[in-house]
This record gives sequence, C-alpha cells and structure tokens, in this order.
Amino acid sequence: MNFGRAAVLAIVALLVSCPAPFGYFPDGFAEDIADELGDGSATSAVARPRVVTSSMYFGGEDDITNADVAFETNQSISLTTETEDARIFYTLNGDSPSPNAENVFEYSPESPIEITEDGSVVEIRAVALKRLMYPSEIVSATVSVDYDTVSTPAFSPAGGSSLVDPVLAQNPIEISISTQTPDAEIHFTISTDGTLPPVPVPGSPGVTQYTGPIALADDATTYAIKAVAVRDQARSSTVRTAVYRVDWAEASAPIVSPAPGLFHDDITVTLETEALVDALYYTIADGLHSEPDDPDPSNAAHLYTGPIPLTRNSRLKVIAVAAGGANVSEVAEHAYEFTPYPPVFDLPPGAIALPAPVSIESQTPGTTIAVALGSGPPAPYSGPFDVTSSSIENGRISLTASATRDGWTPSSTAATYAVYWNAPQPWSLAIDPAGKIVSVAPSQNSITRYELDGEFMSDIQIEGPPHSPRGLGFGPIQSTAYAAFTESNVVYALAYPDYSNAAPVGTGNYTLNGPRDVVIDSDGSMYIAEAAGGRILRKDFSGITSVFADESVFDPAIGDAWAYENPGPFALAVHRYDVGTVQQDHEYVFAVATRLHRLFVFRKDGNVRAEVQIPAAGGHTTSLPRGVAVHEDGHVYVMAAHNQQIHVYKPEWAITGNGDYTLYDFTEVFRYDASHTAGQVWGSLPRGVAVRDDLLYVGATGQNRIYMIPRQVDQYGSVPLE
Repeated sequence: MNFGRAAVLAIVALLVSCPAPFGYFPDGFAEDIADELGDGSATSAVARPRVVTSSMYFGGEDDITNADVAFETNQSISLTTETEDARIFYTLNGDSPSPNAENVFEYSPESPIEITEDGSVVEIRAVALKRLMYPSEIVSATVSVDYDTVSTPAFSPAGGSSLVDPVLAQNPIEISISTQTPDAEIHFTISTDGTLPPVPVPGSPGVTQYTGPIALADDATTYAIKAVAVRDQARSSTVRTAVYRVDWAEASAPIVSPAPGLFHDDITVTLETEALVDALYYTIADGLHSEPDDPDPSNAAHLYTGPIPLTRNSRLKVIAVAAGGANVSEVAEHAYEFTPYPPVFDLPPGAIALPAPVSIESQTPGTTIAVALGSGPPAPYSGPFDVTSSSIENGRISLTASATRDGWTPSSTAATYAVYWNAPQPWSLAIDPAGKIVSVAPSQNSITRYELDGEFMSDIQIEGPPHSPRGLGFGPIQSTAYAAFTESNVVYALAYPDYSNAAPVGTGNYTLNGPRDVVIDSDGSMYIAEAAGGRILRKDFSGITSVFADESVFDPAIGDAWAYENPGPFALAVHRYDVGTVQQDHEYVFAVATRLHRLFVFRKDGNVRAEVQIPAAGGHTTSLPRGVAVHEDGHVYVMAAHNQQIHVYKPEWAITGNGDYTLYDFTEVFRYDASHTAGQVWGSLPRGVAVRDDLLYVGATGQNRIYMIPRQVDQYGSVPLE
C-alpha cells in the first residue's frame, strides 16, 4: 500500500466515523468517493425506506413509496427500511430530508405520520442513514385526504317538502329515517308549532340521535322534521326536511252489504268503510228487536276480518275505530230477517180428478212444513198424501201450507185450490156488485151465479122472447144488470140481483146488429159491442145514443177471412186508472175484435189510445181473442180462444211536461194456459175471463167448466210475473 492511498482511506474512515453527520453524505457524494477509492471495497449503502399507509378507518396496508395517492379517510403513514438499526429522517413539505435542515423529523415506529384533516395534501420525502454506511436512496410519496359525503337521509313514509305542502295522515303514523352510508348516525330536530325546526347539529340542544321510528300521534298537528346523517372521517350529509299533517279520520259507521232486509237463504255480510280506519268491530244477537242488555261492539267484540255468516234472524251491530282507538264511530244496528220460501204444491189450481195425490216441497233447506186441508188445523207434512171427495168444501178443495226453520220467521202461506165446478157452457164471465162470479150460457138461455169460493148459488132462466144471452154488464146503479142478446138483437135491463123484469134498452135511431157485450162506465154511459155491425154504440146517461167507434177502427181488411161478417168487438171492459191530476179523466173502454185479433183501447171521447195485436200460439195462425177483463191494479187479461191462453198486459204511461200522464201502449208480461189448471185443457174456443182480487176465472166453454187460478203476482203483489 502506498502512502497516498492510505491517507485517503484514513480520511474517509474519519468522515464515516464522525458522529456529527452520522455518516450522511449529500446526494452523489458516496459515489464520487467510491470512484476515487477505485477498487469498490467501501462500506455498502443503507436500504431505502418504504412508505406504507394504513387506513385509520378501513384498516389494511398499502406500499405507496414514490406514489401520488388520494384517500377518502384519515391515513396513518409508516416508514420502514430493511437495514437493521438504520434511522429514517423525513419531511412533510417536499424538502430534502437532510438531518440538519429545518422541518426534518426523525421517524419513530411508535409515532406514525398521521394525516387527519379533510383536504390535506402531504408530500413525504424520506432517507435512511446508518453509521459507516452510505445513505439510502431518498424516497417520496404524495398523500391527499378528501372525505366522502354521507348519503342524505330518507324518510319513510316520505313527507312533504314544506309547511304548505305536508303529507296528510288520517291516523297516527310512525316515521323511519335511513341513510345508505354504512355506520352513519342520523340526528334530527322536530317541531309541532307550525314552524320549521333548526338545522340539526349533533350534540346541540334540541337535537336527537335517531334510534328508531318516530311516532306522530297528535290530532290536528303539523310535524316538521329535519335530519342529517354524520360519520367520522366523512362530510355530513345534506339536511333533509319532511313535513306531515295528522288529522284523524272521522270514523263513520261501516257500510253493510247486503243491506238489511228479508232473505230466503243463508247469507254472508261484508263491512266496508269510506274512511281510513284502524279496525271494524261487530256483535251479533239473535232476533229482530233490540234488547236492553244487547252489548255494543268495542275492541272486545269480534274483530272484522272477513264476511260474516248469518243463518237466522239476527241483529248486527257494527262500529269503526280510527286514530289508534281515539276516534270511534257511532254504533249502527241492522236487522236481518230470514223466512223460508213459501212451500210449492204439485197440485196446481184447476179441475182435478179425485182422488188426487199431493206433495209439497220447500226451496229452503232445513225447513219444516205444516199443511192444512180446507178449514182443518195445520199438521206436520211428512210426505205425499191423497185428497178425496170428502175434502170438498163449498165446491172446491183448498190446501194451505207454510214452512218454518229454527230462528227464522215462518214463511208466508202458500195456497192452492182444486176447483170442482161444473158450469153450463160459460160463454162469458162477469163479477157482479156483490162480488159473485156470474156466467152467461147462451145455449141454456140462462145466467148462473156463484160465490167466489165456488158455492153454486142459482141458475136463473131468462123468461120471455129473448134468448141466447152473450154478455152481461153492471152499472153504477147496482139494482140493474144489462144483458146483450145476440140473436134477438136487443139489450135488456134486468132487475138485480134476481135478474128479473127484463125490459129492452132503447137505442134511438140505431138498430142493433148482433150485440155481443155491454158495459157501463162510471158516468152511467152504456157501451154496446156489435160484432156483426162492426161498431160500438154509446148511450149516455141522458139517453142519447151515438156511434162510439165504427169500421174506421174495426176495419175488416186487417182481419181474417170471416172479418167481413163480424168485424166488430165480441167483448168489452171499462176501467178507470188512478193516475195524474184530478182534472185528468183516465177511464178507458177496452174492446177485443175477435176476427181482427186485436185489443183496442179507447178514451171516452172515442179516440184510440192503443191497438194491440194478440199474437197467435199453439200452432194456430190466428189468436181469436174472445174475452177481456181488467184487474183493479190496471192489468188487462185477454182470452185468446185459439191459443187457449190468457194474455196479460200492463199499461205504459208517459209523463208530460205539466206532470200529466198519457197512456200510450200496453206490454205483454205473462200468459196463463192449461199448465196453470193442473194440466186440464180448456177445450175448444174458451171464451170467458174474469179477474178479482187474487183470483183469475177461466170460462172453459167446451168443457162446461170454470177454472179458478190464483193470480200470479210479483213481490209487490200487483205486477204479473214475467
């Protein structure tokens, strides 16, 4: 070794061992010395530091040496080197980390570099040093912290955004608040005085941390809520406002369906309410009439959860409860009455052959039937039985029956009549002023009178020249009856009730031509139907006779082949309708023109108000109407001889602007035939028809019988069933 090189090594060793700079060399100095040393045997350099970040919120480590990185949370920075016992010096402002410079810090593992302010940007430069070793490479890292913003709270149910636009609630409600940011806390303020609350600042007076649903329960109150979501190492959320108005629903009594009334089958009742309520309650009691000890429904009663079955007479009480029980409706009570359908007989009215089997059925399950024969007491029905001639009372067999069921109102009484009349050729029928049924028999030249219940009263033979009576009418003077004698071309007045002292009715300058029927209106005017003459004559109360209707109405051209011989009406009726004002006269004359197959309806001034064509049936091409009668309810019954049917028509009215009624048409609503007389046919060309109260009388001319049929009516008792 030469002296020069030894001197250099001594100087380097002295510098390296010098405690003041701890062997620190400025940048590039060690390399220069190494070059000068020549053989490269100098001591080695310290391993460079590593800059490691550990998230203070999320945890985990990342090597960010010589990197530029950004974080959303605070960061804890560690500096490490692989050289044992090396010391690390660093700066936070990007300056060179020279140990002797200002703002240079020595790193301690117990004191990591903490970056804890939102918006911080720190430029770290670090170097590792050790005695007798070259300094490490200087490393750097730029770290920025930019906090995330917490998600804005959400209200459920959503509220209004201002005091003038609140969300309305009809019941107490609970408000939930949430945020999508994990681990965030929600703080809120609330007001009920009609003003907005202050912005919630956590920890401030009047600010509450949200821990669960907020109850809004006071009636007539506006609730305003402001909420903010916060979290450590995050920016607070936007403040959200929600406004609610609680006005309790007015609890009205529930609506029941079906409505209370009379029922023939078990039912289920549903409850509904138009307002938003908490619950519906009900009680049920047997019977139809309230009792002092009947309980009212409350929350201790039945809670309504679905249709309520009712199977007997019941009183149903119902209430609605709202606002958590603070608002209760009035109690509504409803009575539901149950009655079985009337029993059904298999013995329809009409002439029957004896003995006749009878059976009875009920359309309502679970019923018991009681049946009475004639005037006998009711007895339980146990099965089919026979009626015999010993059952005849007053010319008929009558049966009545009713059905009962436990807890139900007994059914209405069903009745059927087995008519047992023999009547001599009942050509036309009429009801006399005493309510007796009267039959006119041309071939017998007689008038036969019966009680309505079927008892034969008298067979009055008409004395004197007239013969073949065809029609009979009664006027307002009850001591007189009028009979039309077709073949004698005369109308006779007869003393009523024994039909004696026959005296011809004068018709002035008019000679009768085949008079078939006669009726008298409420004013005492007489109307005479002339089939052969094709007209109706009217003789008013003063005795003046005039043509009421002629062939201008009864035009043979619209009839069948025999219309030219008998174009006029065969039967008449008169009826006054009680409609409109007292100034209106709604009395009408009804005429059936047999060969024209039509019903004509006239006002008393002769004006035709309706013309109804009677349709053919039963294989016939023509209906051949022969009789007409009007019930007190205004329905018209027309006997169609070819059809062997009775057609029932109801009047159609129009109301004028001044409130008056105008009759404009008739609509067919029902037909009677042999099925209503126990299958007993009416024979060829039945003619007579009469109706009164609940009974319809059929003159079966060819059978020499009168059938009596209970009139078919609907639930109102007045309109024939369709």
